[in-house]
Amino acid sequence: MKNSIAILASMLFATASFAADFKAMDTDANGVISEIEFVAAYPSTPEAALVAADVDKSGALDEAEIAAATEAGVLPSE
Repeated sequence: MKNSIAILASMLFATASFAADFKAMDTDANGVISEIEFVAAYPSTPEAALVAADVDKSGALDEAEIAAATEAGVLPSE
């Protein structure tokens, strides 16, 4: 039981941390990461990663796309 609580707590902390990171990346607070914001947030990541992560082909990444790309290893986790 203690293990389950610890795992749940770490998952909640990671989710809260990710949400804060996303808000920090979204400098114009429009709910998506533009190409300019992407380059600022991931300066050593090739822009091809933006294209790969942009599932809906909108030219910007929403929070779900960033999370999925990070989980898949397309984007760095830190």
